[in-house]
Amino acid sequence: MKRTLFISSIIVIFLIGIYLFGLKPKPAIQSQENGSSTLTIWVYSSMLSNRVEEYKKENPEVVIFMKKMKSAEHLVEELKLANSSGNTPDMAEIPSLHGIFPFVEDQSIMPVDEYVEEEFAASLIEVIKVRFSTNENLYALPLGYEVPILYVNRNKYKDKLNIQTLQDLWEKSDSKKIILADAMYPWYKLNMLPPDLSETDQSKDEDLFFSEYSSMMALTDFVNGHAGVLISSSSKLHLLEKLIGSTFTWEPMAFPSSSERLLVNGSGLSVFQNRDASKETIQSFFSYVQEKDVILKMSVEGTLIPPIKTVAESEQYISHFRQYPAYQLSIKQSIGKQGFDLTSEDEKRWNQVTDE
Repeated sequence: MKRTLFISSIIVIFLIGIYLFGLKPKPAIQSQENGSSTLTIWVYSSMLSNRVEEYKKENPEVVIFMKKMKSAEHLVEELKLANSSGNTPDMAEIPSLHGIFPFVEDQSIMPVDEYVEEEFAASLIEVIKVRFSTNENLYALPLGYEVPILYVNRNKYKDKLNIQTLQDLWEKSDSKKIILADAMYPWYKLNMLPPDLSETDQSKDEDLFFSEYSSMMALTDFVNGHAGVLISSSSKLHLLEKLIGSTFTWEPMAFPSSSERLLVNGSGLSVFQNRDASKETIQSFFSYVQEKDVILKMSVEGTLIPPIKTVAESEQYISHFRQYPAYQLSIKQSIGKQGFDLTSEDEKRWNQVTDE
């Protein structure tokens, strides 16, 4: 009898414990009815994948499945396939140059304005903001961007170069001081050629773009001292600094712009309509990547220009490029430029200049 009472008491205590545990308040991010605390995200940049890993450590209650692609182009193609089968991730890193409009057009991704904090929105730099916006809606949270830039082998030139136009650039080229451009050559072309050229003028200026100047080995050839000027991206600055070392004297130069408009290349964070994650989970991650110290860390790691003025113009960021005044000038110029609006023609134009 005593044994029966003892066992009954144990069972009652156990049931009371379960009941009391159920009354324990749960973290808000875990108790959402409209979605779960599981988050699926696809990325292609190391700067963002590193932030995902850091967020996971700080928020162990959120289960994150991250898929890292080898390139922006690969990610966009994978998203197209996933979208056709209704198997998209909750969020994805999206490139700004081309690729995002089809997802906006078929409403696969949703506006992210509700996840953007007021201070971040007020400080957004126009040239990258417009690459993710249409109809007054923002379809990706800008994470950073790069601009075209020239890298000059100073050992090849006695006098300081003055390059203001496309013509100035090509006049500096000869057999001993060749000009090379890396694989993003179509992007540089889009920035060099004024957008309002007539067909005749454009044909004339297109003749200045010799295909032999574009090379997959351009960066390597420049590092080995075989070129006078390398047309490349601002994001290559620290890589070149590391590879060249003290082999020869070099410096970055501002890119010859054709107008007050600038087509930048960057990335943003989009949210898909067909998501499983709760709004609170998505807001939590969005808030994290909008923190100024996180933005600074991403920009320094990726050698990117921060998407907001409060960080891009900060001494903490600018000091990383103190020895490169022309690079600092490129940053300043980009902040004051007008951008190119996101349109349905982006991908078509990109394919056109890529095939030329």
